[in-house]
Amino acid sequence: MEIASLVITILLAAMVLFSGIGKLRNDPHIVKVVHETVGVPMKYFPLLAACEIAGAVGLVLGIWWLPLGVAAGIGLLLYFLVAVLSHLRVGDLKGIGLLNETAPRNDFVDAVQRFEPAKSPCPTW
Repeated sequence: MEIASLVITILLAAMVLFSGIGKLRNDPHIVKVVHETVGVPMKYFPLLAACEIAGAVGLVLGIWWLPLGVAAGIGLLLYFLVAVLSHLRVGDLKGIGLLNETAPRNDFVDAVQRFEPAKSPCPTW
């Protein structure tokens, strides 16, 4: 079990690291999906890349110091949860497994797409 855990950790860290590097290099495919489809401004790409690279480094270092690995895992989980919700919000279901165009749309996907932040009752907020 320990070997499987190490292999999965290193593979996940490599995937996240290469995703971050792609954002730093403005890879055309990543720009098309994240900027044009989801609508994330290009000025946030370095921040997104930094989050992914920090997560990858934290996962690898977490092999030796468990609390860092757990923190990196939680950070990456939150990062990708927001990413999935952002894709659902704009109706981009490609690559989200069972939520593609052939699957029936459910109430959750529709609710995420219609989500608008609540307006503050106080005019100064």
